[in-house]
Amino acid sequence: MNSTTALTQTADGIESLIEKWHLRLASLEAENVCVKPGSDRWSISEVVGHLVDSACNNHQRFVRAQFSGELVFPKYDQNEWATAANYLSADWDSLVQLWYHYNRMIASLIRNINPETWRRPARSLPTKRALSSSS
Repeated sequence: MNSTTALTQTADGIESLIEKWHLRLASLEAENVCVKPGSDRWSISEVVGHLVDSACNNHQRFVRAQFSGELVFPKYDQNEWATAANYLSADWDSLVQLWYHYNRMIASLIRNINPETWRRPARSLPTKRALSSSS
């Protein structure tokens, strides 16, 4: 399979999943999505918020991957991001729409990646925890 086909299939797969889940998520009651199943577990709103955060991080990675010689990305600490955003207090309908539209944009971005630039090596920076444990 060539890179163009792989990128197109990836974009198609993302679009298929977001179409499938968009209406399911939108149909959930706002008061139910903020319930945490355990003290160390995320609520549905936090999971969807995490998916927005992940899309945000991947957005900049996909763009930079095409135009940078050496790619070095900051680590994504999902718990810190979820805490900072306080998705338990987010408006559910707005959060679902943000997730939906951001991921549609990500699929479009992937579909438009130049396959010649796609195979560049990249690395992530260590997290604060990794740095402090190695000191």
